[in-house]
Amino acid sequence: MKPRPKITEEQRQALTEQSERPVYVVDVNSQDQYVLLRAQDYERYRSLFESDQFDISETYAAQQEALKQVWDDPTLDAYSQQDSD
Repeated sequence: MKPRPKITEEQRQALTEQSERPVYVVDVNSQDQYVLLRAQDYERYRSLFESDQFDISETYAAQQEALKQVWDDPTLDAYSQQDSD
């Protein structure tokens, strides 16, 4: 098995700062953009990348996770209160 590339200190710091969010990186030579994410997160979404068959139900966990950040944002509570008035 070919050795895996190691992340740089700069990438490690970005991953730490971003917590559970992906980190976007740029290849300075080609200007191609890439996304670094934890292996456990990749495994959750792997079927979306590797399958020609698309099943919307496979995205429910990702949708739930993405919306959780919005639902839990206290700065948006004012909008919920306006709806209930």
